[in-house]
Amino acid sequence: MNIGKYVLVFLLTVGITSKAIAAAGMAFDPGGNLYLLGANPSTIFKFSPEGVVKKFAEATTPGEDWEGIAIDGQGNVFVATDMEEKRGVITRILKFTLAGKRSVYVANVAAGQPKTLTIDRDGNLFVGLISVAKPRGSDAIYKVAPGGKRKSVFTTEMNDPTFFALDNAGNLYVYQGNGRKISKLAPNAAEISSVAVGDVYDLACDANGNLFVALPHTNEIKKIAPDGSETVFATGVDPWFLAIDKTGNIFILGNGIEELSPDGKRTTFAANPIK
Repeated sequence: MNIGKYVLVFLLTVGITSKAIAAAGMAFDPGGNLYLLGANPSTIFKFSPEGVVKKFAEATTPGEDWEGIAIDGQGNVFVATDMEEKRGVITRILKFTLAGKRSVYVANVAAGQPKTLTIDRDGNLFVGLISVAKPRGSDAIYKVAPGGKRKSVFTTEMNDPTFFALDNAGNLYVYQGNGRKISKLAPNAAEISSVAVGDVYDLACDANGNLFVALPHTNEIKKIAPDGSETVFATGVDPWFLAIDKTGNIFILGNGIEELSPDGKRTTFAANPIK
């Protein structure tokens, strides 16, 4: 998946809470700064609330790709990456402090390549992995407890878990790339509902539990209410990635970064720093 010439990132967002803010691709920190993950090499850009951009972190190891971006309530930034080992490919989680200091948060989540990750209001990380074993095994979503010491399988029932979004009730929305559907999972991983969709490049939940779906091939953003009713929120956009700030404004990455107010008013926030 490319944006412009070199972007390769996966995105999802959750509603803003007082304890944690999360996304994959773009994410807000508690201070209202917007972070964007780009590729070639993997780079995190940080935008001030006024749209001023600077480079926050960059991969220095050749071939190291970062997938997804999530930010906790203290402003720590998390990304997923994969690593070759003798027994195959594993997923690990990296952590960056507010000052950009890097460390390994989880050395080995599980076997497989990461697709995305998000974080809930209690600091639990959800990591989507796809199997690269031969013969191919089950894809899985793992849950990593705060501190990174405890991890568990959340579910193996989702095929190609590509994008996540969490609502304030702790329900996890999962876009399954192979099946082209969005499933809503309860905190115990039971599937509450699902909806068939086309090609999706992002999900985002606002504080009221509305799910926003980025559909770049039709140049629109769809809004799905908690009761399942669907409306078109915006048209004529290039919605590759989405992020929602604490006042409910939706930020869209396309050729640049646009800001949409809850009533649909559109303004330009910043240029796309990925060249």
